[in-house]
Amino acid sequence: MDMFALARLIKEAGIPIGAFILCAWMVVYIVKRLAGVIDDLATNMKVFTNRVRNEHDRSKDQHEAMMEQHKEMIKTLGRINGYK
Repeated sequence: MDMFALARLIKEAGIPIGAFILCAWMVVYIVKRLAGVIDDLATNMKVFTNRVRNEHDRSKDQHEAMMEQHKEMIKTLGRINGYK
């Protein structure tokens, strides 16, 4: 194989191969970054879900306590008004 033929082959095939390698690298880089962002998002969603669940449980407990107070108030008011 002639040295000029090798140089011509590298020149003709080099740019498309380089472009392909650059595109492949960009795809791999973008996918890795997206995977990291998705993992962070999943972690943040778990934290958010736990906080919402805790807030809901506290709200439920407060609601039950308030309902118990209302029952006691109704009994007291009923006695005051003469109801049985």
